[in-house]
Amino acid sequence: MLPVTEAGSLNQSSQDCEAPFADGRLPLMIVYISVLIIGLPANLLTVFLTWLQVRRKNVLGVYLWSLSLCDLTYLCTLPLWTDYIYRGHLWQWSSAACKLTGYIFFTNMYVSIFLLCCISLDRYMAVAYCLEARGMRRQRYAVLTTVTIVVMVAVVHTAVFTMREGAVT
Repeated sequence: MLPVTEAGSLNQSSQDCEAPFADGRLPLMIVYISVLIIGLPANLLTVFLTWLQVRRKNVLGVYLWSLSLCDLTYLCTLPLWTDYIYRGHLWQWSSAACKLTGYIFFTNMYVSIFLLCCISLDRYMAVAYCLEARGMRRQRYAVLTTVTIVVMVAVVHTAVFTMREGAVT
């Protein structure tokens, strides 16, 4: 805890400065639980419906299906994050579980960003260059692009597993 000095005074006060974790704990837990309750069935439905599009050789379906799987993976970590918040930002699980949860969080964040970029680019190509893009917009390319994104991001984030605990550098 850090000592706080009063404004306009040179004297040290005995007041302690604490991060207000308790103030935002309940609303954050409510958000996490709500996202899990709504997100799990919604993403399961989306995975099913987008899989039907993938089977019909729809390029956009590949990106949307991958994005839904990415979201589902993140949703599976929300109970651990909720428990972490509930315990006042104290991790009660193993170090490996902490690293895996962090790995999933950051990997999914970046994979989702790249997939959204792919969706935007695909939509742009389909609208602005509909005739020229017909040959380039193939499901095989979408799958290859998605796999490349996932592998590259996953490899880059493996550094999480080799970091020392408590290392800030």
